[in-house]
Amino acid sequence: MGTALEALGELAPAPRVRDSEPEEVKVLRFARTCYNHLAGRLAVDINIAMQHRGLLAPIGEKQCELTGIGRKWFSEIARESRVKLARREELARMCLDWTERRHPLGGPLGCRLLNCLCERKWIVRMRGRAVRLTVNGRLELDKNLGLAP
Repeated sequence: MGTALEALGELAPAPRVRDSEPEEVKVLRFARTCYNHLAGRLAVDINIAMQHRGLLAPIGEKQCELTGIGRKWFSEIARESRVKLARREELARMCLDWTERRHPLGGPLGCRLLNCLCERKWIVRMRGRAVRLTVNGRLELDKNLGLAP
């Protein structure tokens, strides 16, 4: 079902951003959860930054995996000397974001990353699916990935 909806989403025109959007919609556009991973502009920016830094490598049309330096980086982010990721957990599925029309990290790696960001309190869950980037999260994402959202 999700695959079919995603395929239809790729065909649909991009949603228009209106100046008069309610604050709740703006919050969801910026960062939210989608199934079990992070979505929205923040998630897409994280994916792009990880790929540009060589932390992720594409392995198919809509999949990527952690590289060697990506595993090391993830270990540091997770505050573990060695993150014991199962082979499956190193994989990310490119899930089309409905607001950004680009891909955040989905799949097992996307889930693990969301949990890690929450544990570090770089993001905090709000009511519903919305998440909020914390001040410390903003600083750390800038330091680690060059993001200044």
